[in-house]
Amino acid sequence: MRLTKLGHACLHLRDGDASVLIDPGLWSSGFENLRGLPAILITHQHADHVDMD
Repeated sequence: MRLTKLGHACLHLRDGDASVLIDPGLWSSGFENLRGLPAILITHQHADHVDMD
């Protein structure tokens, strides 16, 4: 299992072929080029946890 921090609250969790992006908010970066993610988890609706753009 691999856990990568991508800024303020964003995490990318990978285990083999499984992958999930957690809380890609306004103050996170590095997730923009991730493709083919089967799941994105938003824990709550604050700007630092979700960026609708």
